Amino acid sequence: WWTVRGEGEATSSEHRIDVRFSPLVIHTNRNWKTAHSASTTRTNATFHVAVDGTEASSEVGLPPFKPGIYEGTAEDCRDLSIRFAYHLTFLLGTRVLASGTTSACRETLNLAQKGGDGGLAIEPASERERILVTALRALDGCAASGRHPNAALALVETAILRCLSRAMGTPVPSLLDVCGGHQGPVRCFYTVGMAADRNLLAEDVRYGSGNTQFLKFKLDKDAEKALEVFSALEAEGLLVAGRRTVAIDANCSWDPEFAMDFLARLQKYLPHVYMIEQPFPFEMPFSEAAKVGAGWARFKDKCTECGIVVYADESMRTSADVAALRPYCHGVNIKLEKAGGYREAARAWKACKASGMGVWLGCMVGTALNCNVIVEILGLSDGSVDLDGFLLTSPGCQPCDPSFRLAEGPDGLKGCIELKVAE
Repeated sequence: WWTVRGEGEATSSEHRIDVRFSPLVIHTNRNWKTAHSASTTRTNATFHVAVDGTEASSEVGLPPFKPGIYEGTAEDCRDLSIRFAYHLTFLLGTRVLASGTTSACRETLNLAQKGGDGGLAIEPASERERILVTALRALDGCAASGRHPNAALALVETAILRCLSRAMGTPVPSLLDVCGGHQGPVRCFYTVGMAADRNLLAEDVRYGSGNTQFLKFKLDKDAEKALEVFSALEAEGLLVAGRRTVAIDANCSWDPEFAMDFLARLQKYLPHVYMIEQPFPFEMPFSEAAKVGAGWARFKDKCTECGIVVYADESMRTSADVAALRPYCHGVNIKLEKAGGYREAARAWKACKASGMGVWLGCMVGTALNCNVIVEILGLSDGSVDLDGFLLTSPGCQPCDPSFRLAEGPDGLKGCIELKVAE
């Protein structure tokens, strides 16, 4: 915490700043298995920011480490939180009247003391708002070192911007200059992990469909398992004629030959499939394997013929990835932990809109807090998201309630996001 003097005409005023990092142990409702990994317990991270009583929190989901894709641990987040406090102390300088942090060694920080608005579309008007922009500058100084993973940067940045949004009475998208996004209903998919047997699969399907009729299934390179999934959906009466309510997440596990065979073997069920996510290996779009890339381009074309869209997830990290992904998919899944926060997510959204690509918003395995952070930018999606973390994790580890409910949409199907009205 810091107590600081105001600047300029506000030098006689005093302001209180509080920040807090906390690890958050989460437990999944079931053994969470994907083509990457399996786990029942994870340690996420939370961050809290308050300035003069205006406060906001954030959470990042931290999956098992996978180079280039899932990078960042709770310890990384803690390290950034400490460095951020040092940088903020430095930028506040002689304005600090008292603090509960270790003083920064100014000679080692190498930061400019002036300038920088955090890349925001709206100018701060009050001293409280200016302090939060200073906090963004401190974070950007940390990011410039290149030592902190994007998940850690997203943790601190989203808390600061949520707090600034509340201080200014301005929605986060307005701060980011991304107004004019999707205005219609947004469907929320529940993700069904890879089950050990059909009974467990049916149990998870029933639980998920009790909350939303839109379901996403984790699959690996096993067409028989895929047929079991659709058979289970059929048995539960969840395949609605004329409605595409199913998404498939292959988590990088397919090759072009299997992908084409998948479409052929599951032809009966394709009218129910809305999206296939990340069928190709993570590195494929960025490699020189032109022959393999051509196979994935043909798969995209075949999916187009079937009325199915292909989205990138693991391969989609920041706006710099969008151009390389365009030949192989119709859109991308933007996740804050991989992007590094709201500002880079906004840049990625603009890159997608400029190249005619769709945007899906997703979350890592986390609690309602993680989902609430993402729902602030719901309009960046094109109408489909999987903000289901609060359904995947046990009630006992939820630090708050979701800021939205899953309601019946205009098409009569349950699972559209409806924001709760603040009391």
